[in-house]
Amino acid sequence: MSESTQPVLRKSRKFHTCDWCGKGILPDEKYFTWCWFEDGTASTVKSHGICKAAAERHHNEWGEAWFDRMQPKGCDCGYENDCCSRE
Repeated sequence: MSESTQPVLRKSRKFHTCDWCGKGILPDEKYFTWCWFEDGTASTVKSHGICKAAAERHHNEWGEAWFDRMQPKGCDCGYENDCCSRE
């Protein structure tokens, strides 16, 4: 069973990588962060605001959202709808 803390909006002081799209979160850019607990391990998740929204849409539709740094920034199609392409 997995659990998470509530996402917190922060302003980046250094470069981070978005766990949804794999693109950079630049210094002074706002991003969300939260902790994820699963199978006895804890992870910190960081994402752009639009990527967090995409993950929530994906979760609502499919019941899961994988943060694997492989999704298009802000998109939840998983490349199945051809609405976007990898950069």
